[in-house]
Order: sequence, then structure tokens, then C-alpha cells
Amino acid sequence: MADLPPESLAQHSKLFSLLDDGGKKRLVSVAVEEEFAQGTAVVTEGQFGDAFFLVVSGSLSVRIGGTDATREVAKLGPGAFFGEIAALLGEARSATVVCATSTRALRFDAPRVQGILKDYPKIREVLVKLGLKRSEENLQ
Repeated sequence: MADLPPESLAQHSKLFSLLDDGGKKRLVSVAVEEEFAQGTAVVTEGQFGDAFFLVVSGSLSVRIGGTDATREVAKLGPGAFFGEIAALLGEARSATVVCATSTRALRFDAPRVQGILKDYPKIREVLVKLGLKRSEENLQ
């Protein structure tokens, strides 16, 4: 389990502000801390993944452009979530996320998270809307 106060999840993502205290505690209990070296692609555009991440420390570059993934569309730092839409909705990754520095992140495995989120149907609706918004932003 990660050393993360459950209430801090809501500060990092609107998605998790929809969880009650019990849901936040359950979510934190399934988190696994990982470290990534600078230059590591944590997720790759077009691939399917069953995990999403919360950045604990470091910085990352969000890139699109297929196999080259050369167009940076965002930068992420501590507190940012990424990969949740693909992991929880079973879709291909919409971007490649590369570590700009050495990075520590919490990994949330979707199968374990799905069991928690089934008690919160509103979250799926928010994920779909967020996915559409990010797709529109990436196209611009």
C-alpha cells in the first residue's frame, strides 16, 4: 500500500472527488509505488493498458503522434493522474507519457480498481466525458 493520505486523491482529480472517504481508502489500499528512470515511456499511444498512475514526484511529457509521439501536448508533475481513461474504459492509450526526469508514481491496476468503482456509477460517466474532452484537445 502506498503512503498517501486518502483525502489527497480528491485534491488531484475531480474523478476521485466523487468517492466518499471509504472509497478513497479502498483505492489507496490497492496502489503500488513505482520508480521510472528519465526517458522511460510509462504508457505508449495505441497500446492497451490495465493500469493508471498518479505522479508522486518528477515530471513527465505527454506526447501524441503515433509511433514517433513527437508532439508534446502537456506536461505532468506531482499530483497529476494519467492513463485512467484507457485503463478503466478498456480503450487504447491516446498518448505516450515519457519521464522528463526520474519519476515516482503510484500505479493503480484497473481490475482491482474496477471492483471499487462499481459502487460509484457516476465515475464512469465522468470518465467518458473526460475522455472526449482530452481527445478533442489532442486533435487541436
